Amino acid sequence: MPILLEELYKTLEKKDNEIAMLKQEITNLKTTNNNQQQTLSDLSLKQLEIEESIKHLQSEHKNEREKSKKLAVKEIAAAKSTSPDKETQPPPTHTILNCTIPTANRFEPLSETNTPPTSNTPTKENTSPNTPPTENPINTPSPTEEPTNTQPTNKKLVNAETIILCDSNGRDLKPSVLCPDTPTYYIRCPTLTNGINIINEIQFPKAKTFIIHCGTNDLEQIDASQILVKLKTLENQLHKKYPQSR
Repeated sequence: MPILLEELYKTLEKKDNEIAMLKQEITNLKTTNNNQQQTLSDLSLKQLEIEESIKHLQSEHKNEREKSKKLAVKEIAAAKSTSPDKETQPPPTHTILNCTIPTANRFEPLSETNTPPTSNTPTKENTSPNTPPTENPINTPSPTEEPTNTQPTNKKLVNAETIILCDSNGRDLKPSVLCPDTPTYYIRCPTLTNGINIINEIQFPKAKTFIIHCGTNDLEQIDASQILVKLKTLENQLHKKYPQSR
């Protein structure tokens, strides 16, 4: 009998412990449930606030659309009311001034009538001693045939201060830029023989400067020693006929 009571006591104690544990679990579950309910309540409040904000924004959007429609109607009405005035308004008058702008340029290229054909390489020219040189007056009065005061003569007169004798290498030369302050006369001179003939056949009573650039074409026909002789002859003739020039 005492054994049964002791076992019963242990069983009751065990059951009491289990009941206590169950009570603790129930308490924890209730606490968790309360927390979840509180969270749910907070979320519901936030949802309500968001819905109210959305309704407010929708109302403002609707009001703005109505205002935009009213403004559009007013603009259309204003445009219709002002369109007749625009049609009857005379166009503005503009005064056009007639101005003459000088376009002359002393440094513009030579015209085709005053320059030989352009090329980057010297061309072989007619080297016949009897062929008269090609003359090209630039920036100077045209030569005139006048008798001298001492003896009558048929030689051509060139009243220029600067005389240029040049072969085809001077085809792009612009004497007005080279000698802008003096009357200049350009003569095409293919060879040294032509240069000697020019000095003998044309008179330059006002010549102060002679610019000579020829002899390139002579290299194809005579040797260097003969070229030097002709250069010296041309120089002597110039000094003899025009000692005041250089």
